[in-house]
Amino acid sequence: MYWKHNREERFKSSLGVAHFRVLTITPNETRAENLCRAAKEADDRKTGSNLFLFLAETQYSLVKPEAVLSPIWASPKDEKHGILE
Repeated sequence: MYWKHNREERFKSSLGVAHFRVLTITPNETRAENLCRAAKEADDRKTGSNLFLFLAETQYSLVKPEAVLSPIWASPKDEKHGILE
């Protein structure tokens, strides 16, 4: 559903947003890796998408919240990304 809504720009008229990302924070790195792998498998082409990004809550700190903007998010498509890329 997220792929379809993003591809068809369904939120453009209602929210003024053409494209978006789905950010998921998990309890640990193993869960983030498993979800990343599952998201890649769910893709028809099995290549993954940067639409979905995953992060374990152990990978950032509330002491330094700006860290969530850095390239620490796992992508089913390739390497780590920042959410503002």
